[in-house]
Amino acid sequence: MTLENKQLDYPRGWTRNGLHYFRIKIPVDLREHYNKIEIKKSLGTEDAKQAKRLINRLSVRYDNEFDSIRRNRQLQAVAQTRLSGDLH
Repeated sequence: MTLENKQLDYPRGWTRNGLHYFRIKIPVDLREHYNKIEIKKSLGTEDAKQAKRLINRLSVRYDNEFDSIRRNRQLQAVAQTRLSGDLH
């Protein structure tokens, strides 16, 4: 039995034995937050059109999540700077 792995014609997706998957590399600056370098999920479908919609939805979700984590870090840094300035 051979396993068929195939990169799809759109980013962040691939198939294995007909089942579609999502994969996104975690940006280097956020890897410590997630404690891993990528996120992989089975999409639970063999339908390419449905997989593409799910991949697009997950891509937006994770891109927004990455942005949110970065914004929170920036806000924490600003608050910490202000707090340390108030103490002097």
